[in-house]
Amino acid sequence: LVECLLDRSAGDIFFARSIIAMVMGSSTDSHFKQIDGETYAQTTALVRELFTSAQQAGVLPSNLDPDVEAGLLISVADGLAVAAITTGDQALLLKERLRPTLLARWGINGANARPKRQRKSNFS
Repeated sequence: LVECLLDRSAGDIFFARSIIAMVMGSSTDSHFKQIDGETYAQTTALVRELFTSAQQAGVLPSNLDPDVEAGLLISVADGLAVAAITTGDQALLLKERLRPTLLARWGINGANARPKRQRKSNFS
């Protein structure tokens, strides 16, 4: 889940711009607002469900609030999308710095290990 949502690279600028355009458009266009709201609600529900399942499986600590953690992870992913536009490759460094912090927060072993290089995103 972390790798999926945080796999924003400098090559994903089109993806990031599309998300930002939709969010900006939702402030003045009711159709975009509805789509944006539904997308966020569905994404949050999915991520919340994954956090809950991971807790039930004993992978994550039971004292975490899945709603809070889902909101945190989605916000970080959104922030990295903006960083990809404004700072380019610096967004990759931010992701690498944030990843161990989030994994440690969730009590996931290997939080300090560097991740294996993933294949490029389909959005590149």
